[in-house]
Amino acid sequence: MAPPPPSPASGAQYAHQFLNTALSQRGPSALPYAEDVKWLIRNHLVALADAFPSLHPKAALFTHNDGRAAHLLQADGTIPIHHAGASYNLPAVLWLPEPYPRSPPLVFLSPTRDMVIKPHHPLVDRSGLVANAPYLRSWVFPSSNLVDLLAARPPPTEDPAEVYKRNAIAKLVDMAYADAATLRPAREAEVDTLFAMQATLRSRGEVVSDGVRKMGEEKEALERRLQDVMMATDVMEAWVMENRKGAAGNTEADEAIETADVLSKQMLECTAADLALEDTIYALDKAIQEGSVPFDGYLRSVRALAREQFFQRVLSTKVNKAQQQAQVARMAARAPQYAS
Repeated sequence: MAPPPPSPASGAQYAHQFLNTALSQRGPSALPYAEDVKWLIRNHLVALADAFPSLHPKAALFTHNDGRAAHLLQADGTIPIHHAGASYNLPAVLWLPEPYPRSPPLVFLSPTRDMVIKPHHPLVDRSGLVANAPYLRSWVFPSSNLVDLLAARPPPTEDPAEVYKRNAIAKLVDMAYADAATLRPAREAEVDTLFAMQATLRSRGEVVSDGVRKMGEEKEALERRLQDVMMATDVMEAWVMENRKGAAGNTEADEAIETADVLSKQMLECTAADLALEDTIYALDKAIQEGSVPFDGYLRSVRALAREQFFQRVLSTKVNKAQQQAQVARMAARAPQYAS
């Protein structure tokens, strides 16, 4: 059930409260008006209720000529008119269709039983629809409004060229609104992409800064290590120079090392011979791969070198065993001394 009509003093306040609630609905219960003009619709109806307290804003079901039904806003009540020196309150309903306010409202007269619509009226058809009113024909968004539609004033007599100009401007404004609405999602997506890219670059910048800091620390550590190595090199070079001065004559490298006993000398000779034979066999392998020696000569040489290497390794094993036995004998000879 619809709420009772408000008093004239509270008409605009009631309209304001009702429209705030009705136009803020979302989802299936939302009214079918564009979001960018809902504020203008509210202003139009609030101004109408303030100027004509006998008209009350409501939401009701409207059926289009093609059978479609939609919940639309309306202003229902009476319109004061003056005719032949008398004042009348003409029952009427102003429906706001879905494209409103870019399109004019639908004004229906609802005469009482003692009122009739004059046949073939130039402005009102048989259903009560006010279809040919000059203000409705020259409706221009966003300047046209409901208060001016119902205000008691002579019908506007405008230059057709001026009306065409206003209509063209209104069409351009509509196209601009439509283009802006179409481009807004793409622009918002681009802004989101740029923000995401900015966050990625900021994160990578932090990683790069951290890497530069670590590289600086490693560089400092390497510089300290280099200083330590240079100092150690200076010390070693000084030691080498000092020992060269104390060395007598041109001592050969072989004479610089002196073995402890005969077995050690024999082990050194066996090991040196084994390694020399190994190097020779390796050199022959490289030569046969490069084709520098004939294959039969390679086989004879390797066979002879392998036999000699085998004898050196057997001798080395025997010398090692003799060294171990000599060490055991020395330890056994020293044992009584430790016991005493």
